[in-house]
Amino acid sequence: MDKIPQAGYGKEYWAHYAGTRNGYTKGWGVHAELIQMITDTFPIPKGGVVVDIGGCFGYQAAILARATGAIVHVVDYSAYAVANHDPTIPRDRMHLVDIGVDQLPFGTDALDFAYSVETFEHIYEPEVDHAIQELHRVLKPGAWFYGSISCVERGGTPEQDPTHICWHQYQWWQDTFQEYGFCYAQAKVDLLNRYTIPQKMDPRDKVQLNPIVNRYGWAVFAFQNTE
Repeated sequence: MDKIPQAGYGKEYWAHYAGTRNGYTKGWGVHAELIQMITDTFPIPKGGVVVDIGGCFGYQAAILARATGAIVHVVDYSAYAVANHDPTIPRDRMHLVDIGVDQLPFGTDALDFAYSVETFEHIYEPEVDHAIQELHRVLKPGAWFYGSISCVERGGTPEQDPTHICWHQYQWWQDTFQEYGFCYAQAKVDLLNRYTIPQKMDPRDKVQLNPIVNRYGWAVFAFQNTE
C-alpha cells in the first residue's frame, strides 16, 4: 500500500477517521485510563524523559506528565495535530516528525520510556525498520516501550481505515521489534491484558476478546530495550 502524505492527516482526517471513536477528542474518557494502565505497569521516573510516538495533539502526554512529573515529548506526522496541540504541552516538546525517514530529535540513549498508541500500523511498511531502529537508538538500555498496534487479530482492516497501510499479524510485529534489539516481555503484556474497557469507550470498539487483545480491544506490546 502507498505511503499516506502528511496532508492526509489534516483537519478532515481527525474529524472523519479518528474523532471521538479513536480517542483524539480531549474530553474522551479513555485517555486517563490508558495513562493509569501505563503507570501501573512501567517504571517512569520523575524528571525522566519520555516520548509519545504518534501522540497527535498531546492529550495523553499531558496526563502522563502530570501523573509522573516526567518530561514528555510528542512526535507526530500530522502538521495539523502538532499545530493544534494541548496548550499544557510546551511547544518545544511537540515535534513534527516522519518517523519512517527522519531521525528522532533526541540523542542516543536519551529516553527513559517511550510509548505509542495505534500508530505503527500507519507507517509505510518499507520504513518500519527505520522507525524501530530509531526508537531503539534513543531509548536507554533497559528502558521500556509500550505499544498498541492494530493488527490482523485486532481488526480495523485497511478496508475499514485506509490509513492502516502496514497490516500484519501480531507475531510479525513481535518478531520485527525483536530483530532490532527489543526483548518482548510476556509478563508485562499479561498485566496489561487485565485491564477492562472503560464505560465511556465507544461500543463499536468492544471487539471479541482473544488471548492477545486486551479488554480495551487493543493488541498490546511490551518491549524492553537491550544493549
